[in-house]
Amino acid sequence: MCRLLTSILVLSFISLSNLLFAQIEQSINDEQKKALITQVDSLYNLSVELYYAGNCKKAIELGTKALNIYEGYGKKNSNYATILHNIAIYESVLGNYSEAIRLGIEALSIRKKVLGNNHPDYAMSLASLSESYSALGNYDEAIKLCTEAKDIFNNSLGDNSPQYAASLVSIARYNQALGNYDEAIKLCTEAKDIFEKSIGSENPYYAESLNDLANYNNALGNYSEAIRLGTEALNIRGKAFGKEHHVYAASLGNLAGYYSAAGNYNEAIKLCAEAKDIFEKSLGSESPDYATSLNDLANYNQALGNYSEAVRLGIEALNIRKKVLGKEHPDYAASLGNL
Repeated sequence: MCRLLTSILVLSFISLSNLLFAQIEQSINDEQKKALITQVDSLYNLSVELYYAGNCKKAIELGTKALNIYEGYGKKNSNYATILHNIAIYESVLGNYSEAIRLGIEALSIRKKVLGNNHPDYAMSLASLSESYSALGNYDEAIKLCTEAKDIFNNSLGDNSPQYAASLVSIARYNQALGNYDEAIKLCTEAKDIFEKSIGSENPYYAESLNDLANYNNALGNYSEAIRLGTEALNIRGKAFGKEHHVYAASLGNLAGYYSAAGNYNEAIKLCAEAKDIFEKSLGSESPDYATSLNDLANYNQALGNYSEAVRLGIEALNIRKKVLGKEHPDYAASLGNL
């Protein structure tokens, strides 16, 4: 699943500019200060570009370098929190949810102290944490955190802002995970309309709301509508991110699920195999998304009677989920059940 709100969060902080090291000790001359600003700014911006290119491991490496330079001067201000916050996002995308939560809580604490608990940046930290808790199956905590973020976005940015709409999408997902489909569809439809008005129907965030609505329709048995919405989302993502990006792969995987639900297992296998290859190249062979594609391929092969292949794929998915998510996670339990 693409992490919509965290994608918006990173986009909101692409340039730190000359705010960095604005209060560095007087013992450092102007040339040294300028060099530090340039170095950290470059590392930071490159890490964001790598994130959008799908290379989260390299994004973490460069973001951590920028963070370490900042730590050397003890500047734990809002800019430091921004770098910390984004590294938490990259860790979450790779499935390192406990580390993402640890970093996210630190960023949240700094932002609360420096900016206050009514600032949009504080809300962004809340929303990012909600997605990590959701990934660990703690949906009640996720809803609580993201609802607080939604209210702050509403008060500070307005109910037509992309951030407000993205928080609706996230809360819809958490409700869907708890089985509240009617509430999920209501919230996601509201978000889709806001995205369309504020940023247009070719934007990847609009595509994300289409994708989620496709998921909800699929769960309710509306397979033709799910395929229609999912195909539209896939095309938008392909144009926006390219066809080697993990977000595009997520759409392929979802579309495979809709075709499977409609009984077209051969098309499902074709789409899911393509998604698996992209996940492996972009996120690595131990990422939760790669494991999900293996698990789905196992299910589709089982439906066609390819039992040996289904068992092989299922065991590989199980081992990855055990290592990355732990034995208490719902996805690990789902892999056990499939086997």
